[in-house]
Amino acid sequence: MNDDNMTTRRRWFTAGLRWTAAGVISAVSVRLLSRKPTEESCVDPHGHLNCRDCGALNGCSLPRALSLKQFLQKKETPGNSKTTRPSRA
Repeated sequence: MNDDNMTTRRRWFTAGLRWTAAGVISAVSVRLLSRKPTEESCVDPHGHLNCRDCGALNGCSLPRALSLKQFLQKKETPGNSKTTRPSRA
């Protein structure tokens, strides 16, 4: 085979790989940038971990808020005496 022919094939193959890699990177970038943000995100701009003072607690469906709502609901239930120990008679 001719060396010029081999060099041309090598250049063509290298350019093809380069353009393919550029296309894949572009496609992934477009995909990541076009995603809509999830609705499941905390609304506290300060990043506090305390959900009790959050104005969106009632409508929040994050696991931390659901756990707090469940805790508060158990605490407000009449006849629930979690704070006192049962007597050992």
